[in-house]
Amino acid sequence: ALVQDLRHGTRLSITYRSSGQSEARERTVDPHGVFSRGGRWYLIAEADGAPRIFSLARLQAWTMLPERRGLRAEMPLGVLAERLVARLERRRDIEVTAMLDAQTEDMARRILGSRLLAVEPADDTDRVQIIVGYDRLDAVRQLMQFSDHIEITGPPEARRLIAALAGEIASRHAT
Repeated sequence: ALVQDLRHGTRLSITYRSSGQSEARERTVDPHGVFSRGGRWYLIAEADGAPRIFSLARLQAWTMLPERRGLRAEMPLGVLAERLVARLERRRDIEVTAMLDAQTEDMARRILGSRLLAVEPADDTDRVQIIVGYDRLDAVRQLMQFSDHIEITGPPEARRLIAALAGEIASRHAT
């Protein structure tokens, strides 16, 4: 239904919950189109005059508006989408340092992709030191999938978050 509405070439009013937020908010966007990446669908649209990427999984509702869309970015949808994805992946507001079991390095490279900024030998030959970049502290949750194969060493707020999350998980699973 969204694709059908996009063909009209009008602006949209969307109700969208941003990542990490509990409440959705309404905004007016000028849509370019939708694209799929990694099995997930996204709306590419301009909001407040700048191209943005919106996960369809968090798009709660939309309404077509009567005015024509006004696009500032004049480029093919695929090119625009890849630029937006690359920009998101390059955001590094927080760098997390961790010790990782060496036998897990290959898996970490696959899972973390471009977020993995460095892998260096550690004093202990069974481990490597990694540096992972994230756009926000909460994204450190991704490292929990390495469970007992990783130890976050810094920054302190990342270490505290992982400790709190591990405590919550342990509490839920206690008998």
